[in-house]
Amino acid sequence: MRPSVSVTAVLLLALAVLLASDGNSVFYTVLKITLQIISTCSQLALGLFGFNSYVLLFRLFYYGKSKQETPEMTQEWPSVTVQLPIYNERFVIQRLIKKCLAFDYPADKLEIQVLDDSNDGSSTEVKAFCESESKTSKFKITYINRKSRNNFKAGALVVGTSQARGEFLAIFDADFMPEADFLKRTMPYFYEGENVGCVQTRWGHMNYDYNLLTKLQAIGHDGHFMVEQEAKSASGLLFNFNGTAGVWRRECIISAGDWSGDTLAEDLDLSYRAQLKGWKIKFVRDVEVPAEVPLSISAFKKQQSRWAKGSIQTAIKLVGSVWTSDKLSSVQKYMATIHLFGYACHPLMVLNLLCTLALFFTTSESGFATLVLITCLMAVGPPLVVCVAEWKLGHPERILLLPLLIILHNGLCLNNSFAVLEAIIGKKTAFERTPKFGNMQAGDKWTETQYAKALQGHKLPWAEIIMCGVLLLCMLVGVQLNVATHSYPWLFIFLSAFLSIIFQHYKEIQTIQSMSRAQSSGKVKEL
Repeated sequence: MRPSVSVTAVLLLALAVLLASDGNSVFYTVLKITLQIISTCSQLALGLFGFNSYVLLFRLFYYGKSKQETPEMTQEWPSVTVQLPIYNERFVIQRLIKKCLAFDYPADKLEIQVLDDSNDGSSTEVKAFCESESKTSKFKITYINRKSRNNFKAGALVVGTSQARGEFLAIFDADFMPEADFLKRTMPYFYEGENVGCVQTRWGHMNYDYNLLTKLQAIGHDGHFMVEQEAKSASGLLFNFNGTAGVWRRECIISAGDWSGDTLAEDLDLSYRAQLKGWKIKFVRDVEVPAEVPLSISAFKKQQSRWAKGSIQTAIKLVGSVWTSDKLSSVQKYMATIHLFGYACHPLMVLNLLCTLALFFTTSESGFATLVLITCLMAVGPPLVVCVAEWKLGHPERILLLPLLIILHNGLCLNNSFAVLEAIIGKKTAFERTPKFGNMQAGDKWTETQYAKALQGHKLPWAEIIMCGVLLLCMLVGVQLNVATHSYPWLFIFLSAFLSIIFQHYKEIQTIQSMSRAQSSGKVKEL
Protein backbone atom coordinates (compact mmCIF):
# COMPACT_ATOMS: atom_id res chain seq x y z
CA MET A 1 0.00 0.00 0.00
CA ARG A 2 1.28 3.48 -0.87
CA PRO A 3 2.26 5.56 2.20
CA SER A 4 -0.10 8.34 1.11
CA VAL A 5 -2.99 5.87 1.00
CA SER A 6 -2.08 4.69 4.51
CA VAL A 7 -2.07 8.25 5.88
CA THR A 8 -5.38 8.98 4.17
CA ALA A 9 -6.91 5.80 5.60
CA VAL A 10 -5.73 6.68 9.12
CA LEU A 11 -7.20 10.19 9.00
CA LEU A 12 -10.48 9.01 7.50
CA LEU A 13 -10.63 6.38 10.22
CA ALA A 14 -10.08 9.17 12.75
CA LEU A 15 -13.07 10.96 11.23
CA ALA A 16 -15.24 7.86 11.66
CA VAL A 17 -14.05 7.31 15.23
CA LEU A 18 -14.57 10.98 16.06
CA LEU A 19 -18.17 10.90 14.85
CA ALA A 20 -18.92 7.63 16.65
CA SER A 21 -17.30 8.57 19.97
CA ASP A 22 -18.93 10.04 23.02
CA GLY A 23 -18.30 13.78 22.94
CA ASN A 24 -17.45 13.81 26.64
CA SER A 25 -14.96 10.90 26.63
CA VAL A 26 -11.24 11.37 27.21
CA PHE A 27 -10.47 9.53 23.98
CA TYR A 28 -12.69 11.91 22.00
CA THR A 29 -11.01 14.94 23.56
CA VAL A 30 -7.46 13.66 22.98
CA LEU A 31 -8.19 12.70 19.36
CA LYS A 32 -9.79 16.06 18.67
CA ILE A 33 -6.90 18.02 20.19
CA THR A 34 -4.38 15.90 18.28
CA LEU A 35 -6.11 16.60 14.98
CA GLN A 36 -6.32 20.30 15.80
CA ILE A 37 -2.57 20.39 16.48
CA ILE A 38 -1.81 18.59 13.21
CA SER A 39 -4.12 20.93 11.30
CA THR A 40 -2.60 24.03 12.88
CA CYS A 41 0.97 22.87 12.19
CA SER A 42 0.17 22.04 8.56
CA GLN A 43 -1.45 25.44 8.02
CA LEU A 44 1.51 27.23 9.59
CA ALA A 45 3.90 25.26 7.36
CA LEU A 46 1.79 26.14 4.31
CA GLY A 47 1.92 29.73 5.48
CA LEU A 48 5.73 29.63 5.27
CA PHE A 49 5.58 28.56 1.62
CA GLY A 50 3.00 31.26 0.89
CA PHE A 51 5.04 33.92 2.67
CA ASN A 52 8.04 32.91 0.54
CA SER A 53 6.21 34.29 -2.51
CA TYR A 54 5.99 37.73 -0.90
CA VAL A 55 9.70 37.57 -0.04
CA LEU A 56 10.57 36.76 -3.66
CA LEU A 57 8.38 39.58 -4.96
CA PHE A 58 10.10 42.03 -2.62
CA ARG A 59 13.55 40.85 -3.72
CA LEU A 60 12.51 41.02 -7.36
CA PHE A 61 11.47 44.67 -7.15
CA TYR A 62 14.40 45.62 -4.90
CA TYR A 63 17.22 43.84 -6.75
CA GLY A 64 15.82 43.13 -10.21
CA LYS A 65 16.53 45.12 -13.35
CA SER A 66 13.89 46.23 -15.82
CA LYS A 67 16.20 45.50 -18.75
CA GLN A 68 19.12 43.15 -19.26
CA GLU A 69 21.96 44.18 -21.53
CA THR A 70 24.03 41.36 -23.01
CA PRO A 71 27.65 41.96 -21.96
CA GLU A 72 30.21 42.59 -24.70
CA MET A 73 32.43 39.65 -25.56
CA THR A 74 35.95 40.99 -25.03
CA GLN A 75 37.83 37.84 -26.00
CA GLU A 76 37.78 35.00 -28.50
CA TRP A 77 34.67 32.81 -28.53
CA PRO A 78 35.31 29.66 -26.43
CA SER A 79 34.72 26.08 -27.58
CA VAL A 80 31.20 24.75 -26.96
CA THR A 81 29.65 21.29 -27.08
CA VAL A 82 25.88 21.25 -27.59
CA GLN A 83 24.39 18.21 -25.84
CA LEU A 84 21.00 16.83 -26.86
CA PRO A 85 19.96 14.04 -24.43
CA ILE A 86 16.99 12.24 -25.98
CA TYR A 87 14.75 9.29 -25.22
CA ASN A 88 12.01 8.31 -27.70
CA GLU A 89 11.77 11.72 -29.37
CA ARG A 90 10.94 10.80 -32.97
CA PHE A 91 8.57 13.75 -33.47
CA VAL A 92 10.89 16.55 -32.36
CA ILE A 93 14.58 15.61 -32.46
CA GLN A 94 15.24 16.35 -36.13
CA ARG A 95 13.76 19.80 -35.71
CA LEU A 96 16.05 20.47 -32.73
CA ILE A 97 19.17 19.24 -34.56
CA LYS A 98 18.39 21.58 -37.46
CA LYS A 99 17.97 24.46 -35.02
CA CYS A 100 21.39 23.76 -33.49
CA LEU A 101 23.01 23.45 -36.91
CA ALA A 102 21.77 26.98 -37.62
CA PHE A 103 23.69 28.48 -34.65
CA ASP A 104 25.65 31.61 -35.45
CA TYR A 105 28.96 30.49 -34.00
CA PRO A 106 32.50 29.78 -35.28
CA ALA A 107 32.52 26.38 -36.97
CA ASP A 108 35.77 25.27 -35.36
CA LYS A 109 34.47 26.13 -31.88
CA LEU A 110 31.24 24.11 -31.87
CA GLU A 111 30.30 20.44 -31.87
CA ILE A 112 26.90 18.77 -31.42
CA GLN A 113 26.33 15.58 -29.43
CA VAL A 114 23.13 13.59 -29.85
CA LEU A 115 22.89 11.41 -26.72
CA ASP A 116 20.27 8.85 -27.72
CA ASP A 117 18.86 6.37 -25.16
CA SER A 118 15.75 5.55 -27.21
CA ASN A 119 14.09 2.13 -27.25
CA ASP A 120 11.08 2.90 -29.49
CA GLY A 121 12.81 2.01 -32.75
CA SER A 122 13.66 5.62 -33.61
CA SER A 123 17.44 5.31 -33.03
CA THR A 124 18.21 4.04 -36.53
CA GLU A 125 16.32 6.95 -38.05
CA VAL A 126 18.00 9.51 -35.78
CA LYS A 127 21.48 8.10 -36.43
CA ALA A 128 20.91 8.17 -40.18
CA PHE A 129 19.71 11.76 -39.97
CA CYS A 130 22.84 12.78 -38.00
CA GLU A 131 25.11 11.10 -40.56
CA SER A 132 23.29 12.78 -43.41
CA GLU A 133 23.44 16.24 -41.85
CA SER A 134 27.10 15.89 -40.91
CA LYS A 135 28.03 15.62 -44.58
CA THR A 136 26.85 19.16 -45.31
CA SER A 137 27.11 20.85 -41.90
CA LYS A 138 29.97 23.13 -40.90
CA PHE A 139 29.66 21.75 -37.35
CA LYS A 140 30.76 18.33 -36.15
CA ILE A 141 27.87 16.03 -35.18
CA THR A 142 28.50 13.07 -32.86
CA TYR A 143 25.85 10.40 -32.34
CA ILE A 144 26.14 8.41 -29.08
CA ASN A 145 23.83 5.49 -28.33
CA ARG A 146 24.21 3.74 -24.94
CA LYS A 147 23.59 0.02 -24.55
CA SER A 148 21.68 0.61 -21.30
CA ARG A 149 19.71 3.52 -19.89
CA ASN A 150 21.66 3.47 -16.63
CA ASN A 151 21.02 6.61 -14.52
CA PHE A 152 18.71 7.94 -17.24
CA LYS A 153 19.38 11.51 -18.43
CA ALA A 154 22.18 12.04 -15.90
CA GLY A 155 23.94 8.91 -17.17
CA ALA A 156 23.69 10.08 -20.78
CA LEU A 157 25.15 13.46 -19.85
CA VAL A 158 28.05 11.84 -17.96
CA VAL A 159 28.96 9.85 -21.08
CA GLY A 160 28.59 12.92 -23.28
CA THR A 161 30.68 15.12 -21.00
CA SER A 162 33.49 12.56 -20.90
CA GLN A 163 33.74 12.72 -24.71
CA ALA A 164 32.99 16.42 -25.22
CA ARG A 165 35.65 18.72 -26.66
CA GLY A 166 34.01 21.94 -25.52
CA GLU A 167 35.02 24.10 -22.59
CA PHE A 168 31.31 24.86 -22.21
CA LEU A 169 28.30 22.54 -22.55
CA ALA A 170 24.93 23.79 -23.85
CA ILE A 171 22.03 21.43 -23.04
CA PHE A 172 18.64 21.23 -24.75
CA ASP A 173 15.78 18.80 -24.29
CA ALA A 174 14.33 17.54 -27.56
CA ASP A 175 11.26 19.80 -27.69
CA PHE A 176 13.17 23.10 -27.31
CA MET A 177 13.85 25.45 -30.22
CA PRO A 178 16.80 27.79 -29.57
CA GLU A 179 17.39 30.75 -31.87
CA ALA A 180 20.55 31.10 -33.97
CA ASP A 181 22.02 33.74 -31.66
CA PHE A 182 21.51 31.71 -28.47
CA LEU A 183 25.20 31.06 -27.81
CA LYS A 184 26.35 34.56 -28.66
CA ARG A 185 23.76 35.97 -26.25
CA THR A 186 24.62 33.64 -23.37
CA MET A 187 28.38 33.00 -23.52
CA PRO A 188 29.39 36.60 -22.59
CA TYR A 189 27.75 36.18 -19.16
CA PHE A 190 30.44 33.67 -18.16
CA TYR A 191 32.99 36.48 -18.36
CA GLU A 192 30.85 39.09 -16.61
CA GLY A 193 31.97 38.02 -13.13
CA GLU A 194 34.01 35.46 -11.28
CA ASN A 195 32.98 31.83 -10.83
CA VAL A 196 29.97 31.85 -13.17
CA GLY A 197 29.45 28.12 -13.68
CA CYS A 198 26.07 28.04 -15.42
CA VAL A 199 23.77 30.34 -17.40
CA GLN A 200 20.05 29.53 -17.48
CA THR A 201 17.64 31.13 -19.96
CA ARG A 202 13.86 31.50 -19.87
CA TRP A 203 11.43 28.94 -21.26
CA GLY A 204 8.87 30.02 -23.81
CA HIS A 205 5.76 28.10 -24.89
CA MET A 206 5.26 27.16 -28.53
CA ASN A 207 1.94 25.38 -27.92
CA TYR A 208 0.33 27.84 -25.48
CA ASP A 209 -2.96 27.87 -27.44
CA TYR A 210 -3.34 24.10 -27.87
CA ASN A 211 -5.85 23.71 -25.03
CA LEU A 212 -6.74 25.10 -21.62
CA LEU A 213 -4.27 22.78 -19.88
CA THR A 214 -1.33 24.08 -21.92
CA LYS A 215 -2.36 27.67 -21.18
CA LEU A 216 -2.45 27.03 -17.43
CA GLN A 217 0.94 25.29 -17.46
CA ALA A 218 2.44 28.13 -19.47
CA ILE A 219 1.40 30.88 -17.07
CA GLY A 220 2.61 28.75 -14.17
CA HIS A 221 6.03 28.49 -15.84
CA ASP A 222 6.00 32.25 -16.45
CA GLY A 223 5.63 32.87 -12.73
CA HIS A 224 8.56 30.57 -11.99
CA PHE A 225 10.93 32.18 -14.47
CA MET A 226 9.87 35.84 -14.45
CA VAL A 227 9.65 36.14 -10.67
CA GLU A 228 11.25 33.22 -8.81
CA GLN A 229 14.32 32.65 -10.98
CA GLU A 230 14.84 36.35 -11.64
CA ALA A 231 14.49 37.31 -7.96
CA LYS A 232 16.87 34.60 -6.76
CA SER A 233 19.48 35.30 -9.41
CA ALA A 234 19.39 39.07 -8.94
CA SER A 235 19.58 38.92 -5.13
CA GLY A 236 22.21 36.22 -4.71
CA LEU A 237 20.01 33.35 -3.54
CA LEU A 238 20.60 29.74 -4.52
CA PHE A 239 18.49 28.57 -7.43
CA ASN A 240 18.56 25.87 -10.05
CA PHE A 241 19.39 25.08 -13.64
CA ASN A 242 16.09 23.89 -15.15
CA GLY A 243 17.52 20.90 -16.98
CA THR A 244 17.51 22.48 -20.43
CA ALA A 245 17.99 25.75 -22.34
CA GLY A 246 21.17 26.56 -20.46
CA VAL A 247 24.95 26.41 -20.66
CA TRP A 248 27.40 24.91 -18.15
CA ARG A 249 31.10 25.50 -17.71
CA ARG A 250 32.62 22.03 -17.96
CA GLU A 251 35.05 22.76 -15.12
CA CYS A 252 32.10 23.57 -12.87
CA ILE A 253 30.37 20.24 -13.60
CA ILE A 254 33.50 18.23 -12.89
CA SER A 255 34.43 20.13 -9.72
CA ALA A 256 30.89 19.68 -8.37
CA GLY A 257 31.08 15.91 -8.82
CA ASP A 258 29.53 15.50 -12.30
CA TRP A 259 25.94 14.54 -13.08
CA SER A 260 24.37 12.04 -10.69
CA GLY A 261 21.48 9.66 -11.26
CA ASP A 262 20.63 9.02 -7.60
CA THR A 263 17.69 11.46 -7.80
CA LEU A 264 15.08 12.19 -10.48
CA ALA A 265 16.12 15.86 -10.43
CA GLU A 266 19.70 15.68 -11.71
CA ASP A 267 19.52 19.34 -12.72
CA LEU A 268 18.54 20.60 -9.24
CA ASP A 269 21.06 18.26 -7.62
CA LEU A 270 24.04 19.45 -9.70
CA SER A 271 22.94 23.10 -9.38
CA TYR A 272 23.09 22.99 -5.60
CA ARG A 273 26.29 20.97 -5.44
CA ALA A 274 27.94 23.52 -7.75
CA GLN A 275 26.75 26.50 -5.69
CA LEU A 276 27.90 24.81 -2.49
CA LYS A 277 31.34 24.65 -4.13
CA GLY A 278 31.24 28.42 -4.64
CA TRP A 279 30.11 28.55 -8.28
CA LYS A 280 27.41 30.99 -9.39
CA ILE A 281 24.44 30.45 -11.67
CA LYS A 282 23.21 33.35 -13.80
CA PHE A 283 19.62 33.65 -15.00
CA VAL A 284 19.15 35.49 -18.29
CA ARG A 285 15.52 36.52 -18.48
CA ASP A 286 15.60 38.18 -21.89
CA VAL A 287 16.81 35.11 -23.79
CA GLU A 288 13.73 33.00 -24.42
CA VAL A 289 13.77 29.45 -25.77
CA PRO A 290 10.32 28.16 -26.86
CA ALA A 291 9.35 24.63 -25.86
CA GLU A 292 6.37 22.29 -25.69
CA VAL A 293 4.35 21.84 -22.52
CA PRO A 294 2.47 18.53 -22.00
CA LEU A 295 -0.76 18.27 -23.97
CA SER A 296 -2.62 15.79 -21.78
CA ILE A 297 -3.48 15.45 -18.12
CA SER A 298 -1.68 12.07 -17.84
CA ALA A 299 1.55 13.48 -19.27
CA PHE A 300 1.30 16.57 -17.07
CA LYS A 301 0.73 14.53 -13.90
CA LYS A 302 3.67 12.26 -14.72
CA GLN A 303 5.92 15.26 -15.23
CA GLN A 304 4.76 16.85 -11.99
CA SER A 305 5.25 13.58 -10.13
CA ARG A 306 8.82 13.30 -11.39
CA TRP A 307 9.61 16.91 -10.48
CA ALA A 308 8.07 16.52 -7.02
CA LYS A 309 9.85 13.27 -6.20
CA GLY A 310 13.18 14.46 -7.60
CA SER A 311 13.03 17.72 -5.66
CA ILE A 312 12.38 16.00 -2.34
CA GLN A 313 15.08 13.40 -3.07
CA THR A 314 17.52 16.26 -3.65
CA ALA A 315 16.33 18.06 -0.51
CA ILE A 316 16.96 14.97 1.61
CA LYS A 317 20.36 14.52 -0.02
CA LEU A 318 21.64 18.09 0.25
CA VAL A 319 19.80 20.06 2.95
CA GLY A 320 22.39 19.02 5.53
CA SER A 321 25.21 20.30 3.33
CA VAL A 322 23.34 23.57 2.84
CA TRP A 323 23.12 24.23 6.58
CA THR A 324 26.73 23.23 7.33
CA SER A 325 28.15 25.30 4.48
CA ASP A 326 30.44 28.17 5.46
CA LYS A 327 29.91 29.83 2.06
CA LEU A 328 26.22 30.66 2.60
CA SER A 329 24.49 33.27 4.74
CA SER A 330 21.58 32.42 7.04
CA VAL A 331 19.15 33.99 4.56
CA GLN A 332 20.56 31.90 1.71
CA LYS A 333 20.28 28.74 3.80
CA TYR A 334 16.69 29.45 4.82
CA MET A 335 15.54 30.33 1.29
CA ALA A 336 17.37 27.32 -0.14
CA THR A 337 15.55 25.03 2.32
CA ILE A 338 12.16 26.47 1.35
CA HIS A 339 13.08 25.99 -2.30
CA LEU A 340 14.29 22.40 -1.91
CA PHE A 341 11.20 21.36 0.05
CA GLY A 342 8.78 23.34 -2.13
CA TYR A 343 6.80 20.29 -3.22
CA ALA A 344 6.14 19.41 0.43
CA CYS A 345 3.27 21.88 0.22
CA HIS A 346 1.21 19.22 -1.56
CA PRO A 347 1.14 16.57 1.21
CA LEU A 348 0.63 19.43 3.66
CA MET A 349 -2.44 20.48 1.65
CA VAL A 350 -3.79 16.93 1.74
CA LEU A 351 -3.04 16.57 5.45
CA ASN A 352 -4.76 19.86 6.23
CA LEU A 353 -7.76 18.93 4.10
CA LEU A 354 -8.17 15.55 5.81
CA CYS A 355 -7.81 17.08 9.27
CA THR A 356 -10.41 19.68 8.35
CA LEU A 357 -12.80 16.92 7.34
CA ALA A 358 -12.10 15.02 10.56
CA LEU A 359 -12.82 18.18 12.59
CA PHE A 360 -15.69 19.29 10.37
CA PHE A 361 -18.45 18.54 12.86
CA THR A 362 -16.60 19.17 16.10
CA THR A 363 -14.80 22.54 15.92
CA SER A 364 -16.32 25.94 16.62
CA GLU A 365 -16.03 28.48 13.84
CA SER A 366 -14.35 31.33 15.74
CA GLY A 367 -10.72 30.38 16.32
CA PHE A 368 -10.62 27.95 13.42
CA ALA A 369 -11.91 30.56 10.99
CA THR A 370 -9.15 32.97 12.03
CA LEU A 371 -6.49 30.40 11.21
CA VAL A 372 -8.16 29.69 7.86
CA LEU A 373 -8.14 33.45 7.11
CA ILE A 374 -4.39 33.67 7.78
CA THR A 375 -3.81 30.63 5.55
CA CYS A 376 -5.85 32.23 2.77
CA LEU A 377 -3.76 35.39 3.03
CA MET A 378 -0.60 33.34 2.53
CA ALA A 379 -2.28 31.44 -0.31
CA VAL A 380 -2.57 34.69 -2.26
CA GLY A 381 1.23 34.78 -2.63
CA PRO A 382 1.71 32.21 -5.44
CA PRO A 383 -1.13 33.61 -7.63
CA LEU A 384 0.31 37.09 -7.11
CA VAL A 385 3.63 35.82 -8.48
CA VAL A 386 1.86 34.76 -11.68
CA CYS A 387 0.06 38.11 -11.92
CA VAL A 388 3.36 40.01 -11.74
CA ALA A 389 4.96 37.68 -14.28
CA GLU A 390 2.20 38.10 -16.87
CA TRP A 391 2.15 41.86 -16.32
CA LYS A 392 5.90 42.05 -16.93
CA LEU A 393 5.54 39.89 -20.06
CA GLY A 394 2.83 42.17 -21.44
CA HIS A 395 -0.01 39.64 -21.15
CA PRO A 396 -2.28 41.01 -18.39
CA GLU A 397 -5.28 39.30 -20.01
CA ARG A 398 -3.85 35.95 -18.95
CA ILE A 399 -4.41 36.89 -15.31
CA LEU A 400 -8.07 35.96 -15.87
CA LEU A 401 -6.94 32.31 -15.98
CA LEU A 402 -5.65 32.45 -12.41
CA PRO A 403 -8.74 30.91 -10.74
CA LEU A 404 -8.42 27.91 -13.05
CA LEU A 405 -4.70 27.64 -12.33
CA ILE A 406 -5.45 27.56 -8.60
CA ILE A 407 -8.00 24.78 -9.16
CA LEU A 408 -5.50 22.81 -11.26
CA HIS A 409 -2.78 23.24 -8.63
CA ASN A 410 -5.11 22.04 -5.85
CA GLY A 411 -6.18 19.10 -7.98
CA LEU A 412 -2.56 17.95 -8.23
CA CYS A 413 -2.08 17.69 -4.47
CA LEU A 414 -2.85 13.96 -4.27
CA ASN A 415 -0.73 13.07 -7.30
CA ASN A 416 2.27 15.01 -6.01
CA SER A 417 1.80 13.82 -2.44
CA PHE A 418 2.26 10.23 -3.61
CA ALA A 419 5.56 11.25 -5.23
CA VAL A 420 6.78 13.19 -2.17
CA LEU A 421 6.03 10.34 0.22
CA GLU A 422 7.76 7.85 -2.09
CA ALA A 423 10.85 10.08 -1.98
CA ILE A 424 10.70 10.22 1.82
CA ILE A 425 10.58 6.44 2.22
CA GLY A 426 13.32 6.00 -0.38
CA LYS A 427 11.30 4.18 -3.03
CA LYS A 428 13.20 4.19 -6.35
CA THR A 429 11.38 4.60 -9.65
CA ALA A 430 12.41 5.07 -13.26
CA PHE A 431 12.76 8.45 -14.96
CA GLU A 432 9.46 8.63 -16.86
CA ARG A 433 9.78 10.65 -20.03
CA THR A 434 7.13 13.25 -20.83
CA PRO A 435 5.92 12.47 -24.39
CA LYS A 436 6.51 15.27 -26.91
CA PHE A 437 4.53 15.48 -30.13
CA GLY A 438 6.01 18.41 -32.05
CA ASN A 439 4.39 21.73 -32.79
CA MET A 440 0.78 20.57 -32.61
CA GLN A 441 -1.89 23.23 -32.85
CA ALA A 442 -5.47 23.33 -31.60
CA GLY A 443 -7.42 20.61 -33.40
CA ASP A 444 -4.43 18.31 -33.99
CA LYS A 445 -4.89 14.88 -32.38
CA TRP A 446 -1.94 13.69 -30.26
CA THR A 447 -4.02 10.60 -29.47
CA GLU A 448 -3.34 9.31 -33.01
CA THR A 449 0.35 8.84 -32.23
CA GLN A 450 2.00 5.74 -30.81
CA TYR A 451 3.09 7.69 -27.71
CA ALA A 452 -0.53 8.10 -26.60
CA LYS A 453 -0.58 4.52 -25.32
CA ALA A 454 2.51 5.15 -23.18
CA LEU A 455 0.57 7.72 -21.17
CA GLN A 456 -1.65 5.00 -19.72
CA GLY A 457 -4.50 7.47 -19.90
CA HIS A 458 -7.01 4.61 -19.61
CA LYS A 459 -6.46 4.47 -15.86
CA LEU A 460 -9.07 6.16 -13.70
CA PRO A 461 -7.79 8.58 -11.01
CA TRP A 462 -9.18 6.59 -8.09
CA ALA A 463 -7.57 8.72 -5.39
CA GLU A 464 -9.33 11.85 -6.69
CA ILE A 465 -12.61 9.94 -7.13
CA ILE A 466 -12.53 8.71 -3.51
CA MET A 467 -11.72 12.21 -2.21
CA CYS A 468 -14.61 13.67 -4.18
CA GLY A 469 -16.94 11.15 -2.58
CA VAL A 470 -15.68 11.97 0.92
CA LEU A 471 -15.94 15.72 0.32
CA LEU A 472 -19.46 15.46 -1.06
CA LEU A 473 -20.61 13.26 1.83
CA CYS A 474 -19.19 15.58 4.49
CA MET A 475 -20.59 18.71 2.84
CA LEU A 476 -24.06 17.18 2.40
CA VAL A 477 -24.16 15.99 6.02
CA GLY A 478 -22.82 19.39 7.11
CA VAL A 479 -25.63 21.17 5.28
CA GLN A 480 -28.20 18.93 6.98
CA LEU A 481 -26.69 19.64 10.41
CA ASN A 482 -25.94 23.30 9.61
CA VAL A 483 -22.33 23.12 10.88
CA ALA A 484 -18.89 24.32 9.75
CA THR A 485 -20.31 26.70 7.15
CA HIS A 486 -17.03 28.65 7.13
CA SER A 487 -15.27 25.67 5.52
CA TYR A 488 -17.65 25.21 2.59
CA PRO A 489 -15.94 27.62 0.11
CA TRP A 490 -12.54 26.05 0.80
CA LEU A 491 -13.86 22.49 0.51
CA PHE A 492 -15.74 23.42 -2.66
CA ILE A 493 -12.46 24.59 -4.25
CA PHE A 494 -10.93 21.17 -3.57
CA LEU A 495 -14.07 19.42 -4.80
CA SER A 496 -13.89 21.43 -8.04
CA ALA A 497 -10.18 20.70 -8.33
CA PHE A 498 -10.56 16.94 -8.02
CA LEU A 499 -13.58 16.94 -10.34
CA SER A 500 -11.55 18.82 -12.98
CA ILE A 501 -8.80 16.17 -12.82
CA ILE A 502 -11.39 13.38 -13.09
CA PHE A 503 -13.10 15.07 -16.04
CA GLN A 504 -9.84 15.55 -17.93
CA HIS A 505 -8.93 11.90 -17.36
CA TYR A 506 -12.38 10.82 -18.55
CA LYS A 507 -12.05 12.84 -21.76
CA GLU A 508 -8.58 11.41 -22.35
CA ILE A 509 -9.78 7.84 -21.77
CA GLN A 510 -12.67 8.26 -24.17
CA THR A 511 -10.49 9.81 -26.86
CA ILE A 512 -7.75 7.16 -26.64
CA GLN A 513 -10.25 4.30 -26.63
CA SER A 514 -12.06 5.81 -29.60
CA MET A 515 -8.81 6.16 -31.55
CA SER A 516 -7.75 2.61 -30.60
CA ARG A 517 -11.02 1.22 -31.99
CA ALA A 518 -10.59 3.25 -35.17
CA GLN A 519 -7.00 2.03 -35.59
CA SER A 520 -8.07 -1.58 -35.03
CA SER A 521 -10.69 -1.27 -37.73
CA GLY A 522 -8.18 0.32 -40.11
CA LYS A 523 -10.05 3.61 -40.35
CA VAL A 524 -7.19 5.62 -38.84
CA LYS A 525 -3.51 5.01 -39.46
CA GLU A 526 -1.33 5.30 -36.37
CA LEU A 527 1.41 7.91 -36.69
